Amino acid sequence: MIYAVRQEMAATVEDVLARRIGLQFYSWRRAMDAAPTVASLMGELNWSTSITEAATNSYAGTIHHSLDSAGLSREGSDSLLLRPSAAE
Repeated sequence: MIYAVRQEMAATVEDVLARRIGLQFYSWRRAMDAAPTVASLMGELNWSTSITEAATNSYAGTIHHSLDSAGLSREGSDSLLLRPSAAE
């Protein structure tokens, strides 16, 4: 994650969770749970506490919008985790 910020110019929480490590594609809820940690590590960009909180809240809003658009609950078990199908 630090490498992504320092060397790959990752600039947002979503940039890290979706594009750099791909967690967002496996589980929206787990990515949202990781967002505060990612935002705090993005202190490499000299973010203030208010910027860190705003980045975390913005990312949570993005995930909530995705969950709402998909007709999924914001709470509960992680039904979004990709699992191999029975046919595989």
